[in-house]
Amino acid sequence: MKLWSRSRVMGTVALFSAIMFIASLLNGCTVSPDNITLPAVTQSPSTFSTLEDVVAAKDHAIMREHIAIWQREQAASRKDAFSEALAAYRIGAASKMSRWSKLSIKLFDAILESNPDFALARAWRGSAKVIYSGNFPIRGPAMVIPGPGFVRMGYVWGGFSDLNDAVDAVPNDPVIRLIRASTFIGAPAFFGGREQGMADFAMLDAWTNTPASNPENADLLASEEWRSQYYYNRGKAMEQLGNKAEANKAWQNLQQSSSDELDRELAKWYLK
Repeated sequence: MKLWSRSRVMGTVALFSAIMFIASLLNGCTVSPDNITLPAVTQSPSTFSTLEDVVAAKDHAIMREHIAIWQREQAASRKDAFSEALAAYRIGAASKMSRWSKLSIKLFDAILESNPDFALARAWRGSAKVIYSGNFPIRGPAMVIPGPGFVRMGYVWGGFSDLNDAVDAVPNDPVIRLIRASTFIGAPAFFGGREQGMADFAMLDAWTNTPASNPENADLLASEEWRSQYYYNRGKAMEQLGNKAEANKAWQNLQQSSSDELDRELAKWYLK
């Protein structure tokens, strides 16, 4: 058997060392309820001077709500695993703190390990993976090392796969389809999900305008809670695409459908 040359052996050792270094960085990003610090949040201001102020206030409101849910679950003698995972997801999405998104992935992993047919948990996990990739903890020159860049891409593709599987499992579920639509459009265009995201929004628009067209979910589609969430997410997606006409329609609908003062204020500022 031909022996490897010294240079080839040393090259292999160097590659192995780089892989181990990358692994140590990624493991360092691992989080658990014991080593996470809750992000600081502020009260929503009573008046706003910019759109950014309103967006920040909305994110803070989301964090306050879900930090309370998170703390409640940590204090409970018997946790609701889905509520805990979704709270971590919401905090990570609103704060852009990658460790919360990573934690939500791990919590959804545990749920799906025991209940692989839980399509809603799979959809949220898919979205969490894409968000985690967007706020990836390894940045800068380290991304040129073969490894972190591929890991980051892997989270996006894994997220897309989860979302597609969830929609395939329950194609008429509006919440699952809205998660996919918003996530696909929010991801960078070169991943190729935006066309599908637009198709999802077209279907969601039809369902929302005519709830009877999706009879098994008609009550949800007619509810204020759904319409507020839907128009909020549709507005953000259309802003992301630069489609101001469609964004404005969504913000106008949000103003009319939501009883939440912050939602109406947000819509007003986007419409300026």
